[in-house]
Amino acid sequence: MLSDRLSSEFETPGDRNAIETCLANVRKASVYICIVSERYGATLSAPYCDVSATHLEYRTARDADKPVHFYVRDSVVGAYEGHSSGLDVGLRSFLDERQADARSNWRWPFSNSVDLKDRIAFDLKTQSRRILLRRMIEQGQAPVLNLSSAGLVASMTKHILRLRIQNVGAMPAFAVRLRDPKGGWHTVGDLLSSRDPGVCELAMGHMIRPENFPFAVQYATVLGDLLEDGWEYEYESMSKASLRRRTRTIVEGRYFEIV
Repeated sequence: MLSDRLSSEFETPGDRNAIETCLANVRKASVYICIVSERYGATLSAPYCDVSATHLEYRTARDADKPVHFYVRDSVVGAYEGHSSGLDVGLRSFLDERQADARSNWRWPFSNSVDLKDRIAFDLKTQSRRILLRRMIEQGQAPVLNLSSAGLVASMTKHILRLRIQNVGAMPAFAVRLRDPKGGWHTVGDLLSSRDPGVCELAMGHMIRPENFPFAVQYATVLGDLLEDGWEYEYESMSKASLRRRTRTIVEGRYFEIV
């Protein structure tokens, strides 16, 4: 049980009863996993609506708008869909409630623990990878790209900013590329360590005096996820400029702000 593991994030404060402790942990969870087998469990007395602890946890997760993954043993699914009189009344009520949930009424059948483990691993793949990636970033185990100016070159038609990109993190960065203010991409390649920096040139267009502008650096981790750093170029003179990292995000169809 998670409450018995010292490494678990399941909190067990001494000033709450067991039910309130479980409900508090459900409310703070990222996702809720509900596993239904043949036993419904003992019903709780007031003020807990005369339902089982698992049923109450499910309602709490639903009311808190948590993503719910619902797994039901195949024999229970068969009895429920076959309207078997041998199915526990509490289980039938629980499955009826899930079936009527307008937000999500999915339920996945399983036949054994191996089957169940494979299904949960598949369902939580994206979520667990995102959590692992956040943890890697927090613990300094993700790529960290530092940028510096390698010179600003002026011609009759444009200014060209040369950027030096160095990976000073503990892990390699793959498929590094820069996005300029106009949305164009500039390929840098893989940056495996600080000993192998990359260089990229950004054409800034014709202007008497270069202006400040934002740009982004995108790169992949060993987990296959994309990180994107938002940077700002701040011009002071032809011999002096500064580069500032403004944001760091995980790119997965949409942005998740992490810095």
